[in-house]
Formats: sequence, structure tokens, C-alpha cells
Amino acid sequence: MTNCKGFDSIEPIGAIQGGFDHLKHAGAVFMRTYEKSWVILVVGAVMVVLAVVAPIVVKRPQDIGKRGSREYSIMASGLQPETRRVLVTSAVAILLCAMTLLFYIEKLDGSLTCESRVVRLKRVCRIYKYLLITGSVMFAGLVVFAVKGLLTVRHIQYAHLLHSRALANLGILLVSGSMLLLHREYLRGVRRAPPSVILAAKRKMTTLKQEYDLLPQKFTKADLASLPIGWRRAASDYQLFRNRAIGEPKPGFYTLVAMLLAALVKHDKHLVDVAVELTKDNVPTHEYLSLAGAALCDLGFQDEGLAMLRAGVESDPSNSSVVVLAACTPDIEEKENLSNRVLSEDPDDCGALRHLASAKCSKGKIEEGERILNRVMELDPNNIYALECKGNICFDRKEYRKALTLYRKIKVKPVPVSLQFKICRCYYSLGIMNKAKRIARKLEDKIASAYDVEIEGGIEAARDLLAEILRSQAHPDK
Repeated sequence: MTNCKGFDSIEPIGAIQGGFDHLKHAGAVFMRTYEKSWVILVVGAVMVVLAVVAPIVVKRPQDIGKRGSREYSIMASGLQPETRRVLVTSAVAILLCAMTLLFYIEKLDGSLTCESRVVRLKRVCRIYKYLLITGSVMFAGLVVFAVKGLLTVRHIQYAHLLHSRALANLGILLVSGSMLLLHREYLRGVRRAPPSVILAAKRKMTTLKQEYDLLPQKFTKADLASLPIGWRRAASDYQLFRNRAIGEPKPGFYTLVAMLLAALVKHDKHLVDVAVELTKDNVPTHEYLSLAGAALCDLGFQDEGLAMLRAGVESDPSNSSVVVLAACTPDIEEKENLSNRVLSEDPDDCGALRHLASAKCSKGKIEEGERILNRVMELDPNNIYALECKGNICFDRKEYRKALTLYRKIKVKPVPVSLQFKICRCYYSLGIMNKAKRIARKLEDKIASAYDVEIEGGIEAARDLLAEILRSQAHPDK
């Protein structure tokens, strides 16, 4: 029977290709907003620096007057010197006040001990928001005036643009706008949640973090490499999930995801239980059941995990929930039936196709499984799960070079420990001992933390094979 377990890897965060509606709408939107906010912030900062340096480096055109003159002020800012000074000073003062309040908000957020402090936090957040909006509007107006002043020049050249105040004002506008975007979700959550709810959630999270250190600051490359490949996309954004989780007035979706990732890194089922208990009242039922169930299955608690996944399908019989159950169930008939159920509605669902191929291969119907697998590759030529499964099939056929080629086509950074182990086995089977030993030395201390090693005998057998590789001098068959 061909080992096709790798084909059943799942991507429960964002990459159940049908996706959970909440993640697709809330999680993915948050990630895009967060990333765009930082891009806008960096672009704005670069524009401000350029606006400061350019007038010093670039020669001033003769037709705009001397720096400090009324003509120069009108061209550069579109305003009389007196008016410009008043407006710019006011706008900068407003933004500086907003930045000061931001530090105060962080201090308040970390010391919420009573409802009066929560009320104060709400009030300060509201003032911070209005100050940012006011400052942004003022700088937007200054940009408009600066553009009008620039248009008074008869023949505009790049030097006129670099000496114009439009660049600096636009840069500051982008910086203030990015700050508003970065804190929008936090401000909205604080505004909507009652003080008692925020206070209770903060107390609970503080207690839990102190007792269990639930949310590590970040994951190392070794942590990422040890995770099941299906969780890697979410894990690469762990810090974003963690930051969003800490900012949630009530522990919800982001707290759940961050804690499940921490549980998988630490191989700690207790963290999954805590995550469910903490967030189940604030997350749609089918979502926490599917996510927590998938994590439990990856941790080796199949019975409990499958019970949660089946309850999730009953709560929400959508294709995404069914695909997760199909990925995790060890029952080949159930896997095949669930896959066919999804494919009857969506014949091009890559997840259902790959699980159907897995079921066929497990039944010994390798050729039929490969035909389905080829269909997945037609739909998604770089599908990492399909590449891994094809590699497994080739390895079982002792087509080691072809298996190695397929494994090396999987583009995931850092390379998962389980995939490194498969590549090491290929080199060993091909007699390329220098490369096999090099990988084996790296894996010797990491293999214990790996998921999905996919060798009969599990981790102990993998350790024995690595030790054998390190002792070997020649091709294993010689």
C-alpha cells in the first residue's frame, strides 16, 4: 500500500481553499490591512525624508525666488508665509498630541485594573482617533494648497517638485493615515465592547499568560520547520495573529489561532483545551470545532479531534468543514465518501481531489489515485501537497531520483523537518552519502519535534535511520 499520508495534510487557516468565511472576511482582511498600513507608513516616511534632503541637494530653480521669500512660500506651499506657519504648526502639534496619546493608550491598556480605567481608555482612544483624523485632514488641505502653488510656475521641472511642500505634506498625510489604519480594529473593539467585558477579558488573558505563557513573542525557524505543513502559512504570520489577539477586547478568533499555533509548536494538548475554553463563546461554533479538531488530530489525539470535526460538520455542513474532516479521518471509506460529497458540488476542489487520491492509493488503486493527482496538478501545478504525494508514490516504487526531484520542487521556507527527512532518505537510497549525512546531522536533534515523519515505526524508526545514515559509508544496498 503506497504511503500517501502527506497528501492528507490540511491547511486549516486560510488555506482550506474554500476557506472559513470568518477567516476569509476578517482574518485575511486584517492581514492585508496590517501589511498595507506598514507599506503606507514606510512610503510616507521615505517621502518626508526625501522632502527634507532634496532641497539641500537639488539646486533651487531661479524662477521661484529665494528660500524664505514670499514668492518661494507661495510656490512651495501655495500659501502666504504667515498663513503657512500657522497651519503647519497647528497640524504638527495635533499629530504630536496624537502620538503622545498613543503611548498613554499603551500604558492604560497594560494596566486595566478597574472599570474607571477602561472608561478612561475609551475616552482617550476616541480623542486619539479624532486628533489623527483632524491632523490628516489639515495635511490633506496643505497638499492641495501646495499643488496649487506648484501650478503657478510656468514651466514645471522636477526641481520645482522637489522644492515644493507637497512632497513633505503628502508624506506626513500617509504616515498619519497609516497610523489610523493600524489601530482601526483596536479602536473599534474598545469602542464597541462594554467596560465590564473588556476588563474581564483582560484579567482572564493576563492570568492565563502568567500561568501558561500561552503566546510566545515569536516562532524561531526551527519552530516553523517542525510544524505540520498545513499550518505553515498561518505560522508565518504568527506575530500578526498574536498582536491582534492581545488587542481583542474579548478573546476571539485571533486568540484561538495564536494559541493553537503555540500548542502545535510546544506539542501541548492542554493549550488547545485552554484555547477552546477561552474563545468558544466569542467564535462561531463550527470554526473553533474545526480548527481545534484539526490541531488535536495533528497532535495525535485522533478520537477527540475527530469528534470535534464531526460536530463541526453537523454545525456547518459546508465544503470547507467537510474537507477538513476528510483530511483527518483515518477511515478510508469515510475519506472517500466525504471527498466525493464535496466533488459532487465542486468538481475542481483541490482539497477534496487530493484526499480522494489518498483514499484510492490507500486501497491499492495507485493508477486511479495518480489520475486524480494529475488533475490536481493541472488545476494547481505548484500544489505542495500533490508534489509531496507524488514523491511518496515514487519513493515506494523505488524511483528515488524522481521522488527527490518532486520533493525539491516544494517551495516552503524554512523547509519542514518532515520534508528534509524524506529528501535525506532519497539521497541515502541513491547512495549520495555526503548529502544524506549533511541533512542527517541537521535533523538528528530536530526529528523528535517533527510531525508527519511518515515512516513505519514513527519517530524512533526515523532516529534509527538517521543514526544508520551517519554510520554508513556506502550505498545501503551494497
